[in-house]
Amino acid sequence: MSFDQAVIRGPLLLVLVAFLTACATVAEQDPTTTSPLLQQISASATGDFSTSLDDTDPALLLTVSSEPLVPANRELTLNLFQQSSDAPARRFRLSLKTTDVASAYPLSGTLAPLLPNGRAIAECPVVVRTSSMGLSVMTEAASCQFGTGNERVGLAKELLFSGSQVRIADRLVSLAQTGQDDVPLTELRFYRLNRYTGWIGVSEGGQWRIAREIQVDTANGRIEPLDAAGMSLGVIIQLDQTMLEGASEQPIVRLTILNAKEETTLARSWSEPGAQRIGIATPQVQVGLERVRTP
Repeated sequence: MSFDQAVIRGPLLLVLVAFLTACATVAEQDPTTTSPLLQQISASATGDFSTSLDDTDPALLLTVSSEPLVPANRELTLNLFQQSSDAPARRFRLSLKTTDVASAYPLSGTLAPLLPNGRAIAECPVVVRTSSMGLSVMTEAASCQFGTGNERVGLAKELLFSGSQVRIADRLVSLAQTGQDDVPLTELRFYRLNRYTGWIGVSEGGQWRIAREIQVDTANGRIEPLDAAGMSLGVIIQLDQTMLEGASEQPIVRLTILNAKEETTLARSWSEPGAQRIGIATPQVQVGLERVRTP
């Protein structure tokens, strides 16, 4: 790709799955069964993901779904749907295919940007590599081009899918000799969406007003809970994910309680994404949330 080495070392790999530590030694498949490697990718790559409020506000949502695997079919199709409340949706189709068993890299494939009607704008070959971080899939501007005349561009796109995150970087490269600069590189980190249910209580005049059976998720989940009488508790619950500051690159779930009128922060707590519970306990407000397990 045209990215220089300083960029490549950043969080720019576009991936779609993970934990493929023995890819070069995949055993020969029974032709009547589906590829174990593709089954693993289908299971770990799919789901709902969202960006952090530290990176984009409002949050961007990413849904990755797979088409059913068919016995004796050595190809997996993943559909990526990215959306936000203030921008057009973006769609891509990634097709991965197992290669010859003796190959150093057991996967090849194509990536296709899609129009809203599902028609492919272009179909680009991808370079597929595995590492301890997961599976990287990347296009190169020289072989991924679309548009005509002065509007013809090349797409350099990379994804990294590690199971808990999807990291995406892309750049549009102008192919026409117009003196127009390339579109700046964009990078996005999506965290696997977590959903929670629970309760919140607010102390007023020596008594507690409580809202029960509240539901919130980490895609910038913001709710203004109501008590049993349907009255606002005067606070907002906000839940999202971000990275712990420092060199550890540790993702965390962040729970924030805001004053509903001024939207000033009243309390905040953090937990690991895999933690079953997260809560807050102060003299004025108490919260107890439990993560909803997905099938």
